[in-house]
Parts: sequence; structure tokens; C-alpha cells
Amino acid sequence: QSKNISFTVSGGKITTLAFSGAVSGSGCTATFDTTHSNMSRTISGNTFSWTYTAGPGGVSYSISGTFTSSNSANGTLNFTLNAIPGVYGCSGSASVTWNTSKP
Repeated sequence: QSKNISFTVSGGKITTLAFSGAVSGSGCTATFDTTHSNMSRTISGNTFSWTYTAGPGGVSYSISGTFTSSNSANGTLNFTLNAIPGVYGCSGSASVTWNTSKP
């Protein structure tokens, strides 16, 4: 499924990250649009990674990427829908590959 991903690079760091997605469990589905501003994730060589951990009922994720040129990057985004205690079946995970280019 095609979803948007975007990020801003400034001074060798990822400063903004935005993406959307959906994670389904056996008893629920979580859809989300998220933007993280004021980040400062260093790009080491041509790569970066970041992990966000959410609480119960939230979506945790980890992203990793490689810049293949000064205008393009690709990588992997892993999502986990965290179970809500006492709610049966409401957890799940997904993994997607992504690619993006500077317009």
C-alpha cells in the first residue's frame, strides 16, 4: 500500500520525520499520521536510524535508511501495535521498505 514518508535533512542530521501507515491485529487496526519535529538524528556515513517506543495501545516503530545519492534514500520501517492490557487480540506488527527522492 502506498503511503507517504518524508524527512528534512539539515547540517548532516534528520530534523523532521513524517509518515503514515496502518497496523492490524486480530482484533483491531491502528491507522496513523505522525510527524516528529525538532529531531536531531545524526546521519553517520550515509545511514541513519531511529526508534520510537509508545505505550499501551500506541504504535512503536523503528526506521533505518541509507542515502543512495544526495537526492535519494531508501530503507525499512518496522511498526508494532502495542497491546492494551485486558483487550484481547489488539496487537500486531508490520514491516515495509520505503524509498524517497528530493523533488
